[in-house]
Amino acid sequence: QVVYNYHTTGEPVEEYVPATCTTPSSLDSVTYCTLCDKELSRETIEVLGPAAHQYTATWIWSDNGMTADAVIACTKCDATSDALHASVTQEEQDGGSILCTATVVYEGVTYQDTKIIEFLPITEHHFTITWTWSDDGTLAIAEGVCSHCDETFLLRPTITREPQSDGKILCTASVEYNNTTYTDTKTVQPTQIIQVKPGTFRCSMCKTYEAYKGKGAVGTIITILHFIVHTFSKLASK
Repeated sequence: QVVYNYHTTGEPVEEYVPATCTTPSSLDSVTYCTLCDKELSRETIEVLGPAAHQYTATWIWSDNGMTADAVIACTKCDATSDALHASVTQEEQDGGSILCTATVVYEGVTYQDTKIIEFLPITEHHFTITWTWSDDGTLAIAEGVCSHCDETFLLRPTITREPQSDGKILCTASVEYNNTTYTDTKTVQPTQIIQVKPGTFRCSMCKTYEAYKGKGAVGTIITILHFIVHTFSKLASK
């Protein structure tokens, strides 16, 4: 390889220099060494365009499309703007949707973005009812949960009792909420005091025997008192 300790200047050539983020584009006159191709001189003949970042916008929208922010960043360097609050317009479209348009201006350049807001059709509540009954059918609780939203209710219904031909009792619970009536039924055995033998009665609720001393009305009164106390204590435990 031949090593030269001097340069031979060639004829000037024109070169286009593209713009960068910090320097403008230009047309330069450049001379090179004809022996080693080293650049010996450069002179700008004409500035063709300004220095320019290559920006893109990243958009941050609110869920309802009422507000938006934009962050402008250069794809060639780390130049980044602060979050810019955009002006937003809304325009109703066919079908009821809303076209939201956000606009910001940064370093003389306008950036825009759009967002479509779709509105779900308004639906009525649709409650699924869970019924909780006492064993004897005298108490009930209605718990409703809407399948369309998170609305709930917890109510104590009114209860009617109707004897059936088979001797059982049909209990019907009814509750009204949001102009809608909900019902449920439960069939129970009748609660009664059964005399087993003279001087002894059995409660059909707790299946225990109640013996009394005495005869006739005295024993009946004692047994009925047992039934009343037992019934109220059972309802209170619910």
